Amino acid sequence: MIPAHNEGAVLGQLLSSISASRYPKNKYDVFVVADDCSDNTAAVARSYGARVLVKRTGNNNKSSAVSYAVEHIKSLREEYDCIAVFDADNTVHMDCIMRMNEMLNCGYSAVQGYVDSKNPNENWLTAAYSVWHTLESRLAKMSCHNLGIGCKISGTGYAVRFDVVKRCMPSDDCLAEDLEYTVRLRLMGIKVAFAKKAVVYDEKPAEFGKSVKQRIRWAQGVVDVQGRYGGLLLKKGKIIDWLSLYGDFLGQFCYGVFLVISIFSTISILFGYQFVLCSLWVRPVCYVALNLYLGIGALSAFAGLILENKLSRKTIFNLFGFLLYIVSWIPIGIVGIFKHNKKEWYHTEHTGSVQ
Repeated sequence: MIPAHNEGAVLGQLLSSISASRYPKNKYDVFVVADDCSDNTAAVARSYGARVLVKRTGNNNKSSAVSYAVEHIKSLREEYDCIAVFDADNTVHMDCIMRMNEMLNCGYSAVQGYVDSKNPNENWLTAAYSVWHTLESRLAKMSCHNLGIGCKISGTGYAVRFDVVKRCMPSDDCLAEDLEYTVRLRLMGIKVAFAKKAVVYDEKPAEFGKSVKQRIRWAQGVVDVQGRYGGLLLKKGKIIDWLSLYGDFLGQFCYGVFLVISIFSTISILFGYQFVLCSLWVRPVCYVALNLYLGIGALSAFAGLILENKLSRKTIFNLFGFLLYIVSWIPIGIVGIFKHNKKEWYHTEHTGSVQ
């Protein structure tokens, strides 16, 4: 299933990569949801043999498009075992669908693939995105899967058994539909497995302004989901899931805040400047504890990059860019908190220039 809004420039790359998949072609159908499109998205989809669902009503967002498609598929005569969701700007590894199938055959009801970057070398920003998502996959998703607590859905490159989808539909008004669906699955007692070898390549914004708008939308959605489901998770005694719900967003936000505090505290200690923000953190015990926290995070990041064979000269030279990406989450997170009630979906434009 591929939700698409004006994605004619990139959709062909995804459909071509799916067609080149090693998974038997008679074992899957491709549905493209042309969500209020004004370009050639539907025509491109049909040229690759995909079934096109033209959506003109309802909310113009990804979760609404997915819900629309599910309702349509439920009315068909064909019976499907599961639904795999991909973003229109993706490409998939030839073994991606096969690896998802293997995990589903192991008894899992929901599987998340490894989301890698499609354009890591385009500029400093896409390189920072690539590093972050590598660390997210290695340190968060794989760790949670190995611990048996389940990982989060990433919004693309995931598969869910259709009988589960029928019982647990995503809502159509959420800006972080992946996180919300993860929480709803966990409330049903379903943990999302991580398929490391099911690789999906996702295009990242190369312009900082577009990146900010995209991440504000993510922050709005995360805060919205926390407000909707935080209390319910606690009520049902799902403490680990409650901590996980808040952990990812707070992890990025807090690391950025403490990184800034550490810089100003160091300046204060070395040069004698007084900053109100640092009055507590210039004390020896607090300063050591703060930098120990930051150091452990940095060492974990380097270890994750080494294990994933992603630590290169370019990665090291882009360290400042990655830190800027992390610190930029501070204002983005604040805006997301104050605007979490707004449901306007920001569509990230893709040009098809990335090969």
